[in-house]
Amino acid sequence: DATKRYAVKAAEVVKARGGVVHFFAVGRTLEQADAGWLKELAAAGHPVGNHTYDHVNVKATKPEDIQFRFRRAPWLIRGRTVEQVIEDNVETTTLALKERCGIAPAGFRTPGGFNNGLKDRPDVQKQRAAFAAARALIGGSGAGHDRGLRAGSAARRGRGVRGAAGGRRRAHPPAAL
Repeated sequence: DATKRYAVKAAEVVKARGGVVHFFAVGRTLEQADAGWLKELAAAGHPVGNHTYDHVNVKATKPEDIQFRFRRAPWLIRGRTVEQVIEDNVETTTLALKERCGIAPAGFRTPGGFNNGLKDRPDVQKQRAAFAAARALIGGSGAGHDRGLRAGSAARRGRGVRGAAGGRRRAHPPAAL
């Protein structure tokens, strides 16, 4: 698949220039027949973070605003609150990365690239911070790396690339591709 090849090639180019690419994987990516390419990226030293399972809107306040998939299939929510659905989406991605690829997520990035981060949603900030703290207590990864709390995105600022892992990645250090 062309998008997988692009992600792998971008990682190779950046690595050859002394950097790494921080990938953020959408959990549904782990449903692919072969996720070996993602394992290879992680094994090469490129961090892979959590970008939710269904690329959900973490700022949603109504079930129909979480993601179009839930509008078409509301039974997937099964009476849960918006907060519960979003949290389950994040946790399912963490589980999928660990079980399918043996990857402990290196951080979290909210889908959407909000220009003001989550400044207008202190409730979501609190939820993400509580989730990160709970993961730290049980020895989970990603504590202190909740990148969704930062405003903006590297890709919008022209320093990122987008590809097969489903999320934005920023080269460290920035590299011209």
